[in-house]
Amino acid sequence: MSARTHQIKLAKRTIKYSKRVKQLKEIKLSNFSSIIDIIKQVQLGCTAKFDESIDIHIKLGVDPKKSTENIRTTVLLPYGIKNKKNILVFADGEDINEAKKAGAFLAGGEELIEQIKTNNKILANIDVCLTTPDMTKKLGVIAKILGPAGLMPNLKDGTILKNISSAIQNISSGNLLKIKNDSGACISCRVGKQSFTPEQIEENIKSIVNEIKAKKPPKVKYLTKNAYISSTMGIGINVPLKYL
Repeated sequence: MSARTHQIKLAKRTIKYSKRVKQLKEIKLSNFSSIIDIIKQVQLGCTAKFDESIDIHIKLGVDPKKSTENIRTTVLLPYGIKNKKNILVFADGEDINEAKKAGAFLAGGEELIEQIKTNNKILANIDVCLTTPDMTKKLGVIAKILGPAGLMPNLKDGTILKNISSAIQNISSGNLLKIKNDSGACISCRVGKQSFTPEQIEENIKSIVNEIKAKKPPKVKYLTKNAYISSTMGIGINVPLKYL
């Protein structure tokens, strides 16, 4: 036996679970007749001292290496997640004032683009970038800054649009959710909180699943392989595909 293998075996022997985790491990994960039953069970497993988030994780049957098979879109949730987001808006004229009134963290035109070119630390606290259509060409000079930060506005994301104030309100309320599969062909989304009703979480999940199905690439035969619902500090439960 190598020294490394011996260390791993010793480490496994010394793992100690807290009382809360031991209780979670005892929960039976079977005999669910609907997605509501699964959501209720996940919520029962939320025993932390804060309002835990409820997430869904969906494994897709796409090839993430093929650009034509990636899922990238936005969905308007019936019940917002209520996470505060800092929004930056690229616009000009009266649209800048409208964006600021609607609650944009930063809003500006060419002068803001120049600031980002010389000091990209401006983006440190930004969660979402929006732009009006007429500003898209001007963003080319900072595309290499916005892109790696995941902030480049994109039509598929719904972040290039004319009605900026409405978009800011939806994002700020947590109603507008970006969906994008990762390199492992998995989509992970927050669908609610422990304090939500199971029915509210179910409606959010339906909206997400319907949007994913609507964006199914033509050459993909089976879009979803498996799915799980989990909480921040609790358990994850497999969701039969017939419930999605």
